[in-house]
Amino acid sequence: MMRSIRFDPLAETDLIEIADYYDNLRDGLGREFLREFTGAMERIVRRPESYRLLERPFHFCGLRRFKYNVIYRLDPEQILVLMIVHQMRHPDTWKKRRNR
Repeated sequence: MMRSIRFDPLAETDLIEIADYYDNLRDGLGREFLREFTGAMERIVRRPESYRLLERPFHFCGLRRFKYNVIYRLDPEQILVLMIVHQMRHPDTWKKRRNR
């Protein structure tokens, strides 16, 4: 079954801010980040249970080129993207958003 994807509003803000940050470093780098993020989301949709479990029902998928993790909650009907967080942040950073 294909689950729908929904973004927490703060996750949308994360995505925009990260893409803007990379574009400020180099023109077009933000688009490259978004392309990699989109690829990660496609992999998550295909096999959402296959990514590492943080704490049921939360999983994460690391991006390959950029050092970010996509934190998501796996529900029966949907995948909720909770946060996009740099891999060097404290591992429990995502817990501040889990009850949203």
